[in-house]
Amino acid sequence: MTTTTPLFCGPLASTLTAFMELMRTIGGSHVSLVATLRRLDRYLAQQHPTATTLTQSIVLDWCATFSHLRPASQCRYRSAISKFCAFLRSRDQATVSARALPLLRPSRDHFLPCILSREQIADVLMRARALPVSAGNPLRAESLYLTLVLLYTAGLRIGEVVRLDVGDVDRAAGTLLIRETKFAKTRLVPLSLSTQRAVAAYLDERHVRAIETHAQTSLIWSPGRRRPSCGTLQHRLCELFREAGLKPATGRVGPRPHDLRHAFAAHRVFAWYQAGDDLGPRLPWLSTYLGHRDLASTQHYLKVLPGVLEQASDRFAQRRAPWGARP
Repeated sequence: MTTTTPLFCGPLASTLTAFMELMRTIGGSHVSLVATLRRLDRYLAQQHPTATTLTQSIVLDWCATFSHLRPASQCRYRSAISKFCAFLRSRDQATVSARALPLLRPSRDHFLPCILSREQIADVLMRARALPVSAGNPLRAESLYLTLVLLYTAGLRIGEVVRLDVGDVDRAAGTLLIRETKFAKTRLVPLSLSTQRAVAAYLDERHVRAIETHAQTSLIWSPGRRRPSCGTLQHRLCELFREAGLKPATGRVGPRPHDLRHAFAAHRVFAWYQAGDDLGPRLPWLSTYLGHRDLASTQHYLKVLPGVLEQASDRFAQRRAPWGARP
């Protein structure tokens, strides 16, 4: 008889479990929230093993443990603890009010996207295909190549790529089913013909190598029949960026894998603009395709579009010329 390891084991384990059960009724897996609360659970087990609720001093002490992180990461942790405090306070008025906790807003300056050009992306794709065969992972090159293709041509998040199963691919319809992703959304993503061919070639290669392709296996194969680690996959992609000269040898400067999703959105809008299309009715299409909950999220992706701004200025000048030209 197999036993399931509980998510939480600290003094507030039962309340944390009840909170997560409530959150799951809303929809979604809440992966980030679970990870943050498990960190809180471990902290309570080590530092406050007899705690019966969260007092202000306990929460402030816990916040100090991640004060070295980037503002956006700190904001994510504080958001999680605020939600849990609000839940806990409904049961125990001794719990600190979420309104009494200090707030920290993330600085968007740290997250300006790096919009790669098509030439730069093509170079990274070429480098992925040219990776030498690895004895431990015979599909290393093919897997990284397909990951890059899906991030850029389908605008997927890297977590969405990692969670894809073979059964999510409809080769006849040319679509991917993205299940229960961010904002608890499930969406159907049509693929371009070239992306359909890339997915088909990858699955055919797995068949030739006698690597299982039943519906429940991960689309991006990893040795040992495991789903690939999101962190490991991001690390390998960043190594390709460094080899291509897009990132320095060390540090976080330069493009991230998520910037391929930004590039997808930016290049799509740029193509519409070059074609003279009206962006108004098309941006909701892009928002739906990306799986955003509202248009504001999509507009955040389009803040860094100098090419579009230049063309907009030129187009405005051309339209204004007959009326604004001076003798």
